Amino acid sequence: MQEPVRKTSLHSAILRSQLSLVAQGRVVSSLSVIDPVSWNACFPGELENHDYLLAVEKASIPGFSWNYIVIEENGRVVAAMPIFLTDYKLDTTLDEGMLRRVILRIRKHFSRFLTMKLVCIGSPCTEAGIIGFHPSIDEPRKRELLTQLLASFEH
Repeated sequence: MQEPVRKTSLHSAILRSQLSLVAQGRVVSSLSVIDPVSWNACFPGELENHDYLLAVEKASIPGFSWNYIVIEENGRVVAAMPIFLTDYKLDTTLDEGMLRRVILRIRKHFSRFLTMKLVCIGSPCTEAGIIGFHPSIDEPRKRELLTQLLASFEH
């Protein structure tokens, strides 16, 4: 006599199949660990593709560090976002006047005075901050994935 299918084992199988569809976010410090074809699929026709961003990363521009956030479903990149970090001195846009000289004197003793860590989407070598989605992703899903990209970075 065949044993009836247990509700709990059926429920577990359904949960496992649903979990395989759940998008997983990860942050990496080098684009070299992301497959170029998968990355570029999220940025069709963009000049700032995998090769470009990797070249900028490898140039090791002083004062900048890079991270890349990807959301993957079943091993496929469905959303991606390049980001960079830098220290930004809030007095950067001030004229060379008395106020700027005072800030520079203070900075001799407190090096991070009026300096904040700045996180930007994109590359420091361009003006575009593009977030990429796989072409199969529809508009409502893009909003969900954008939220997940940002949440992945916060952790």
